[in-house]
Amino acid sequence: MKRILTTMLLAVVAIICSYAQEQKEYVHNMTSEEFKAKVFDYTKSEYKFNGTKPVLVDFYATWCGPCKALSPIVEAIAQTYEGAIDVYRIDVDKEPEVSQAFGIRSIPSLLFVPQEGQPNMLGGFMYYERLAINVAVLLLNKPLPTELVQIYQMQMQRQQQEAAAEQKKQE
Repeated sequence: MKRILTTMLLAVVAIICSYAQEQKEYVHNMTSEEFKAKVFDYTKSEYKFNGTKPVLVDFYATWCGPCKALSPIVEAIAQTYEGAIDVYRIDVDKEPEVSQAFGIRSIPSLLFVPQEGQPNMLGGFMYYERLAINVAVLLLNKPLPTELVQIYQMQMQRQQQEAAAEQKKQE
């Protein structure tokens, strides 16, 4: 009887382990070297996108509460837009060079890198809907209903004003 139970337990463990190995990873952790190769080399003065699809990069830290709350949302976005965009995560504590290159002062911060055009950085926690709107507009160039466009334009104006105010503080 003991032998049968042990065999069954081992079979269950083997099944669980094989299932865990088969789960697809939608968001990939990235180093600074991988970022330079797969997204763009921020150490060069000229911007050149190195990816094959638009990219969303989540800058986070393991100790950050809002980052932990955003993580499953970023994962859901990666699943929703699988094949259309690449989604990466960069731990700002492990890869300080990348976060310094982008002047990241607060986390979470999200970098939207379209195939054409300039990257856009947005900071703070976002619910799924807002993140999906940003992916559609900033990465996939999808038109939105007029109502959403107006909301988005107001958000972008506010963020630009905040960035300008922050820049004045630094001067």
